[in-house]
Amino acid sequence: WKRIDKVTVKSDIGNVQGVGGTEIVIGLIDFDGEQITIAEGEDTGVYRGRIIDKDHLMLTYVESDIGDAALFKVILTRQP
Repeated sequence: WKRIDKVTVKSDIGNVQGVGGTEIVIGLIDFDGEQITIAEGEDTGVYRGRIIDKDHLMLTYVESDIGDAALFKVILTRQP
């Protein structure tokens, strides 16, 4: 993943500029062909949302870990 704008992200190593990264994930498309769920393979985060069109996903991210939590919404765009 890659962010267009830089944003300060609080992490377990302190505040860092979040501009991109890679993560192992597993996901599925629901029976309706629209709803999706994606789970991080190396973390406790889960994305839930829907397919907007062939190039966009609208997701809500939830991560709840002992002493740490995150929650945000995002629209992901496929890059050529």
